[in-house]
Amino acid sequence: MLDITLMREPTTPNASMKVRFVNMPGFEYSIFMPENPTEGISAEYYHGYMLKYLFTRGKSYITVGAFKANEVPQNDTLMYSDIFNISFGQDFYSRHLGRGARKFLNLYSGYNIGYMAFSGKDSSLKSAYVSPAIGIELFKNNFMLLDTKMSYILPFSDNLHLRGFQFAAALNFVF
Repeated sequence: MLDITLMREPTTPNASMKVRFVNMPGFEYSIFMPENPTEGISAEYYHGYMLKYLFTRGKSYITVGAFKANEVPQNDTLMYSDIFNISFGQDFYSRHLGRGARKFLNLYSGYNIGYMAFSGKDSSLKSAYVSPAIGIELFKNNFMLLDTKMSYILPFSDNLHLRGFQFAAALNFVF
């Protein structure tokens, strides 16, 4: 005998699906590597330091920080040597992988939307961006979260020279 049970995941919130807020400030270190670094526009890679504030248990967060070019040639005054960033992001867990219930190695996907201000000695540019991401929570408990992620930054201005990969590691604590 064959018994097939089809279940549909609810799409409207119910009592068990309410948003749970948390207070988890933290720090994120990133490396941003433009896909097509171009002389006079972008560096080979940038080091980034962000303040990251998680405010829901399902991992909604904001980040504020800056990227600094690794090397700035003395004669290149047009290259963007600093990037200032503010963003909002959300991460999602797959229901097939346990919805992030484990304490170790939870795979997640997500996105960031934000605003970047690029600046150099004699140049500046401001642009909104979107960034799809995939990551792994290395460890989490009720008091801290350590995770890594890789994302692809797609700015809306000067997209050819400023889009690229971002690799990040973050540590957040309950406060």
